[in-house]
Amino acid sequence: MTTSQRSAQSTGPLSVQQHPARLDSLTAMRFFAAVLILAVHSFRPILDISALNIMADLGVVGVSFFFVLSGFVLTWSARVGDSPKAFYRRRWARVYPLHIVTTLIALSTLVFGPAFATWYTTIFAVLLLQAWAPTPSWYLAGNAPSWSLSCEAFFYATFPFTYRWLSKMQPGKLLRVAVAIVLYLAVTPAVFLLLTTPQFNHAITYINPLYRVGEFTLGIIIALAMRYPIPVLRVSQAAIFAVLSYICVAAVKVALILLLDWTLADAYAALLLMPAWIVLITSGARADTTGAPSLFRRRYLIVLGEWSFALYLVHAFARDTLLWLWPPPFTRPESVAVELIFVASSIALAGILHVAVERPLEKRLRGRRR
Repeated sequence: MTTSQRSAQSTGPLSVQQHPARLDSLTAMRFFAAVLILAVHSFRPILDISALNIMADLGVVGVSFFFVLSGFVLTWSARVGDSPKAFYRRRWARVYPLHIVTTLIALSTLVFGPAFATWYTTIFAVLLLQAWAPTPSWYLAGNAPSWSLSCEAFFYATFPFTYRWLSKMQPGKLLRVAVAIVLYLAVTPAVFLLLTTPQFNHAITYINPLYRVGEFTLGIIIALAMRYPIPVLRVSQAAIFAVLSYICVAAVKVALILLLDWTLADAYAALLLMPAWIVLITSGARADTTGAPSLFRRRYLIVLGEWSFALYLVHAFARDTLLWLWPPPFTRPESVAVELIFVASSIALAGILHVAVERPLEKRLRGRRR
């Protein structure tokens, strides 16, 4: 989703914003979230350094940031009198062309990486239904990272109705709904850990849209809450808080492994970092609408943020292709070289696809803006 969309004006749920606002800080933040996800799929299999592996493994929380941000920005940019049909067309034009192109590229490079594809699982992936299946051979079919687009497709389908329902609520009721969602996100993994295998629990509480929609809905609630004069941190303070939170959660993850031989579930890592994402998103939005300083409002960061959707979709097959061309094991200098090549090539390919595919096709398919 693009965070450079215009906010609603004068009437409607976000009428507190009396002027159009580009959320450039939030656009830039998307790049850093994408880097977290890149780290999961790069440092972990390439560098044999335990501390880096644990820090990199925690990068799965980048997906949680994207889901919260998605709900926030769709609410922020909601249009007065918009119809579900018009909304669905814009979302389809935004997501689907690049999804199809990267899926085709991924299928052509399956010889380089895990062959999670059959004709029927590929159809599910193309239709963005794969995240509903609880097995990796299904939800990683086609272009593996697109499982999260399957979640987003469900979020988009429900957004016009969820938004309409939540936007009528007073602050007290919004708070109660938010608390209920947090409890749902906290209790569900515990229940499935007790009743099922860790693999099935991962499929339900990391992959399945019915669980991840809670994060998306929290994003909607946060955006609606900003109709009111709630206090937020400065962007620099929020960034420091987010970094320190990430380090603390990584430390908890290490302590659990060393002391109890337990692995912190991805769902709980995401939940522990939820306050950091909320603080970061609200501080960036407030800074962009008031003109306050923001360390993220730099042109090169905004451009990288605009490329982040493509970066997320290309990084898996870029990694598999690189490791096919230059297979492990690696010496330490070779590991560093492979990592730098992977990051640089992924960003370069993302930039090309953004300029040549994503942006022109979205513009063409959206048609004239009303």
